[in-house]
Amino acid sequence: MTLIHAVLLGLHLLAVALWVGGMATVLLAVRPAALQVLEAPPLRLQMLTATLARFFNLVQIAITVLLATGLLMLTLLGGRAHWTAHAMLGLGLLMMGLFAHIRWALFPRLQRAVAEQAWPAAGAAMNAIRPWVGFNLGLGCAVVLIAVLGRAL
Repeated sequence: MTLIHAVLLGLHLLAVALWVGGMATVLLAVRPAALQVLEAPPLRLQMLTATLARFFNLVQIAITVLLATGLLMLTLLGGRAHWTAHAMLGLGLLMMGLFAHIRWALFPRLQRAVAEQAWPAAGAAMNAIRPWVGFNLGLGCAVVLIAVLGRAL
């Protein structure tokens, strides 16, 4: 492995860790803690909306890094990539599409409802986002497993 490939792979893995780890953290730790500690739904929804806004900005950066480093690594391989690279690319593109749906279709509904203090609508919007994030988290875990175990299969 060349130094440039190692640097690209390191940046790629950091972006994966941010995105997949961030989804796990928000879904499995931050949201349950908000439900436990913040009794009033308006406080929970405001806090979770602010959290998601910051997280989604980071995910957009991570996606840019993932696309750039992944495509550069494929280019360096000169078209001789293992099947796992193609599987990761396909699943990654699916994840990016799902993120786009969450970020630009579902999340604005949540933001509007919170801004208007329409708490039932905000709760419904949050409940619409959660399963998509869970599905994307599952895809992200599958990508990591393919990356680690794929060459042994």
